[in-house]
Amino acid sequence: MLRILIAEDEDMIRKGLVYTTDWLSMDCVVVAEAANGQEGYEKILEFRPDVVITDICMPFMDGIEMIKKASAGAV
Repeated sequence: MLRILIAEDEDMIRKGLVYTTDWLSMDCVVVAEAANGQEGYEKILEFRPDVVITDICMPFMDGIEMIKKASAGAV
């Protein structure tokens, strides 16, 4: 089962992705949500998801910077 993290600063869009997508039918589970890039980065380190679905333009850290920073820390 793939572990998914969703990082999106707009609450309605983030919740919509989490609750309207049938993740189980795709053999996935949402393990965490983040409302900004910094929170997303911290949750990537904590939950080690297989897939990150992210907005690019978010407060504190954009999605691309978040992924680059998390990738640099991965071993």
